[in-house]
Amino acid sequence: LKKENGLSAYLNYREMGGSEDERHAAAAWLRARIPDAAADRLLICPGTQTAILALLMTLTAPGDVILTETLTYPGLKAAAAYLGVGLVGVAMDANGILPDALEQACVRHAPKALYLVPTIHNPTTATLPPDRRRAISAIVAKHGLHLLEDDAYGALDPGAVPLAALAPEQTYHMASLSKCIAPGLRVSLLLTPSRAQAAAA
Repeated sequence: LKKENGLSAYLNYREMGGSEDERHAAAAWLRARIPDAAADRLLICPGTQTAILALLMTLTAPGDVILTETLTYPGLKAAAAYLGVGLVGVAMDANGILPDALEQACVRHAPKALYLVPTIHNPTTATLPPDRRRAISAIVAKHGLHLLEDDAYGALDPGAVPLAALAPEQTYHMASLSKCIAPGLRVSLLLTPSRAQAAAA
């Protein structure tokens, strides 16, 4: 790959979605928790809020329903309201969203997607246990949902297996550097289910 020297790298707009080198570095970092993370499925975004908005614009239309935990990230609420997408909260307990309640909500609301913060949930700090992660992944697959996994704090709990490792065909995984490394690193890594979906996002 051609290397840029001096100030030239800072005098032009950066490549949309990140350069090849950047995406390979990001994939290598993610593979510690998601073994099949690949550079051609990755996009580098200027923060998770940007990634959420881009995903909602790509995957939903006004009037669609997205399921979330009963308490959810305010940034998702803002993006959904802006785009006319409905949010429906699903019951949760001290360990996070309840699979039985999720199944009922899928039948009742015919949602387009499920948005979750499964590890160190914002704002409750709940972390889904392994058996519940497997149950939720099965429900997502059964109903053909897009799973938007906001893994902003996941790197702080390396023992928690991301949902993207359990349901890779359906999961859009967002990993944030600003939350787990330093606030000034306004970088989010968006791992999509496939190369085609990375190109569409």
